[in-house]
Amino acid sequence: ETKYQLHAKDIVKSMDVSKYDGIVCVSGDGVLVEVVNGLLEREDWRTALKLPIGMVPAGSGNGMIKSLLEPVGLPCSATSATISIIRGRSRSLDVATIKQGTTKFFSVLMLAWGLVA
Repeated sequence: ETKYQLHAKDIVKSMDVSKYDGIVCVSGDGVLVEVVNGLLEREDWRTALKLPIGMVPAGSGNGMIKSLLEPVGLPCSATSATISIIRGRSRSLDVATIKQGTTKFFSVLMLAWGLVA
């Protein structure tokens, strides 16, 4: 359970990835983004990214899990997602890297860009 904004990121940045077979996010898209960013900011990010990441929809958006379940004919539900995780269904996803000055972050779902007039 996360306690504050970016807590999921902090957890995965410091966890011993060799002790786990995967990560399951019971959340919306925000926690997934935190987890991916935390894994990619690790020194051992190549090893950390080998951990499968499962999602169970429990947020307001759930765009990522919806885009993974519906094309294969499954409803976007906690039940469908959980069964897919148990069955070991997986799919690789592209990750976009965004840099602004010395700040770098990663996106797996969407990117919004705004200009100040």
